[in-house]
Amino acid sequence: MGRKIPFQDHSGPLGTDIANADLLVPTSAQQRLAALDASGLGTWSWNVLNNKVTWDTPCRILFGSRDMRAAATTYEEFMSYIYPEDLAYTQEALNRVIQEHGTYDVIHRVVWADGSIHWVRCLGSLSKRGGTKEVTGVTIDLSWFKQASEQRQKVETMLRRSNDELVDRVQQQSIQIRQSSLTLMMQARLLDLAHDAIFVCGLDQCVTYWNQGAERLYGWTSAEAMGQVVHDLLHTEFPVPVLEILRLGHWEGELRHTKRDGSKVLVASRWTTLRDEKNQLIAWLQINSDITARKRAEQAAGHLSSRILALQDEERRKIARDLHDSLGQILTSLKINLDVLLCEPTAAPGVKCDARIPECISLVEQALNETRTLSYLLHPPLLDEAGFASAARWYVEGFAKRSGLQVTSDIPSDLPRLRSNMELCLFRILQESLTNVHRHAACTHVDVKVRFTPEKVTLSVIDNGKGIPADRLRELRESSVGLGIGLAGMRERTTELGGQLIFDSDGSGTMVTAIMPLVLEFQHETSA
Repeated sequence: MGRKIPFQDHSGPLGTDIANADLLVPTSAQQRLAALDASGLGTWSWNVLNNKVTWDTPCRILFGSRDMRAAATTYEEFMSYIYPEDLAYTQEALNRVIQEHGTYDVIHRVVWADGSIHWVRCLGSLSKRGGTKEVTGVTIDLSWFKQASEQRQKVETMLRRSNDELVDRVQQQSIQIRQSSLTLMMQARLLDLAHDAIFVCGLDQCVTYWNQGAERLYGWTSAEAMGQVVHDLLHTEFPVPVLEILRLGHWEGELRHTKRDGSKVLVASRWTTLRDEKNQLIAWLQINSDITARKRAEQAAGHLSSRILALQDEERRKIARDLHDSLGQILTSLKINLDVLLCEPTAAPGVKCDARIPECISLVEQALNETRTLSYLLHPPLLDEAGFASAARWYVEGFAKRSGLQVTSDIPSDLPRLRSNMELCLFRILQESLTNVHRHAACTHVDVKVRFTPEKVTLSVIDNGKGIPADRLRELRESSVGLGIGLAGMRERTTELGGQLIFDSDGSGTMVTAIMPLVLEFQHETSA
């Protein structure tokens, strides 16, 4: 794009025509460049009233005119030589000169007739003589400036590359410098800021550096650990012999250590050995990250998966038993009646036949009711048809009748339809929360509240029961380890959808709150 350059001197004439009428017009690229080198400065004048531009031969050379003999052209033709990306700024500058009677100083590119692109600087001002209004100015070749700029960029690039190469060489040489364990200890003070346990051991496997992260993890202070044989201190359990680890330059793996209080801790350990110029081991750096909780979580996840499979099998047995005891018995009775009706003589229709038909109809109605109830418990069709608000009100009413508890619901009727998976998540959280209230809360009253804003929707289930013990509440808030299948499912569903599940409890009751981002159904379909 063209850019504006401060105009330094406007006291003298803006330019003089240094090319006289006897100047020969170049007819080849070589002649054009020779003439340009000889002059380097062109003049032009734009008559605003008749839109005519008069330019001398050097100016035509600088603009790469398609007709080198034409001493005059139109404003539109004159502007057609300007590089398209610089045209708007150049026209704006000219219009500003006309409106404000100021000066014109712009650097822009021009496209020659042969398609090549060149940089020029144009300076001018508005003049009025008689009834005419003209913008007169000069054009200066800036190819040398752009070439110098490009050359400077090349030099800067070469300097940066040389500097980077020098830095690389210095770093490589620094790595090769012999360092002692004492030097490592002095330079490793910043490692105390790390959360991980970091320590350095010499060839005799004694501790020469012990950071604050190691103090927090293992319980021994730096003064107590210094000079101790580290593996005797930590009772390290190795997956491979320690000598095999030390033969390697780097090693990563899992180790089991014993803390000062006697408890076990599992760490992800990373070893880096320090060797002299003869490649002899002189020390090693060890960084340990506590992964005990992560391992427990992985084990809990595996246990949860097993429990989910077992629960699926139990649920299938329950459904099969319910189908056999309810629908199976009803359909068996219906079949018996139909068999009897089929076997009765058609020639003697009587009271028995007429009495069995209403009985068959009643059995069919019972089967339909049982099927509908089972279907609603598994997945209420109302959730898909009318949305979460209607399904939640229906379920709360049914829960109140089944449990005998006093249930108050505050669910807005204008709650918009949400994404289907989000509505299902909220409904399952409501189901599980009310189930836990009925089983464990020992309460008499339950409040169900739903609130929504343009950003989020909030579901709260509040009871007046005995509450959750403090240690159990802390486990619920901090991790999923040890959670039951229902609570773990609630948290997983919420997390997958970018929501948050909050547990609050005291001696007066418990509140479970699910906060979900408000994503409407039509928004989800549009983004999909």
